Amino acid sequence: MGELSFTTASQTSTFARRVISLHGIRTTGAWQKELNDTLEEHHLLHSPFDYGYLKLAMFLNPRRRDREIDKFRDWVTNYISTEHQPPSVIAHSFGTYIVAKALLKYEELKLDRLILCGSILEKNYPWAKIVERGQVRGVLNESGSKDVWVKLVAWIVKDAGPSGVEGFSDKVDGIVADIHRDGFKHSDYFYSLHVQNVWIPFLKGTALTELEKAGNSKRPKNLKFQITQIALVILILSVAILGYYFAHYTPGTIRTKPTPAKKFVEFTGKEPCPFGGTHKMREHKMEECEVMDIDPSTRPPKFHRTEGQLFYSKENGKCPYHTKAFAGIREDGSRCIIEAPNNIALYHTLNTVYYLPFSEPGKMEEPKSGWDLYGDDYRDFPVKGQGSEDVCLNECALDKNCKAFSFSSTANRCWLKYRIPEVEVEASGIVSGKKQE
Repeated sequence: MGELSFTTASQTSTFARRVISLHGIRTTGAWQKELNDTLEEHHLLHSPFDYGYLKLAMFLNPRRRDREIDKFRDWVTNYISTEHQPPSVIAHSFGTYIVAKALLKYEELKLDRLILCGSILEKNYPWAKIVERGQVRGVLNESGSKDVWVKLVAWIVKDAGPSGVEGFSDKVDGIVADIHRDGFKHSDYFYSLHVQNVWIPFLKGTALTELEKAGNSKRPKNLKFQITQIALVILILSVAILGYYFAHYTPGTIRTKPTPAKKFVEFTGKEPCPFGGTHKMREHKMEECEVMDIDPSTRPPKFHRTEGQLFYSKENGKCPYHTKAFAGIREDGSRCIIEAPNNIALYHTLNTVYYLPFSEPGKMEEPKSGWDLYGDDYRDFPVKGQGSEDVCLNECALDKNCKAFSFSSTANRCWLKYRIPEVEVEASGIVSGKKQE
């Protein structure tokens, strides 16, 4: 088959590439939030697949594992069917299991590049079959010599294995590469230098053979010590499982309807702040409203941005910071989300969250139902609740880069387009509109 070439059509595309990240069990995926900033710096769109805090007992249930695989299939299908190139994926621990089993089960799933770390897949996972079906262009598997959890998983999950320690047996003529990290534990991969020097180059097309030189191919083994480790871990886990069955921690998910768009259009920065915000003036002399002031004596959250929102991780399963502005702070799995209204730019300093009004909205033509303006997307985001198509239309009107939009009531998602697409196809459940020239 020969060495994998990364000179593909997707490299020359003018569209930003999308990267999907998947976390493991018994975690809220804090590394995904840190990763978001780095990917944005390199013009890569980041979409974290966050299934919340998954207990060990749930992970041991085959039906629950299958449920998460199907959720991932449904979730990622939106990007595969609407964007100009398949997304890349970064997966850790149980996330590697979800994406690999989904590829094996659903032949229609297509990925660009796949990064695995702390992988719990079998060593003999059939990569040749996946590559032959055209489902992935390159796989980078990073393994660690001190990853105890990977060594243990094959003892408690039937179709799992130690590829996160020992690598894969099927390299498919250079399309699958193993980089072994001597001394790495299960979650030692998530630091900035590693992401910058290894993951970003791989996602942008660096040949696998060049990245493999950074790794250490030695895999020291001490079977006696490993057997002792596994025996002790199994004993500890047995006690832990019983404890988790009696635990009452259940991260809540609260879905909120979007606030009516006209309330946001009325905010120009010259009238009182909506939703109880406080007017502030800064050096740039632009009107702004303060919506949340955090006591600096407490430990403030580290905010991150994605799809027009600010979010931060829960603490002990709860959102400790609240605001009376907007609809409050919305909980979504392991994240606390501050909504960004349609014509409001939301940003933050160290201890304060502010918003500014955007410019006046552009004029839109009457939207058409049953038609999809196909392609030329530069941004998409979920919209739920009544008046969802109006939220999508107003978002386009308020965004200077938007020339047209399409909204799917089936997917509950809005796509903004940087130009008016030439292709217009009939499609049920789709509403599309154009901005007046």
